[in-house]
Amino acid sequence: MAADDVLTEYHLTPHGWVKGTEQYHGSGPKVPRPATAVETWKCRIYQRSIYSEEQRSEELIWHATDVSEAERQALHAKFPRPWMPPIR
Repeated sequence: MAADDVLTEYHLTPHGWVKGTEQYHGSGPKVPRPATAVETWKCRIYQRSIYSEEQRSEELIWHATDVSEAERQALHAKFPRPWMPPIR
């Protein structure tokens, strides 16, 4: 079993970021996506053992098709990602 395995969803809305579902080792309640969301990102923090390095990943798992890329980028400029440090 991994020492740490956390999945967290973040939803970008016109009013900023909203934290969604957070699961530890695959368990935890599902939180519905806000109706005003334009993007949903999944972030994972995984550590194989207490002696290994922490691995971080992020993935865009959904975006509203009726919101343009330019509008989404403007929201990113206005509201920086809440998970830090940025993953490259």
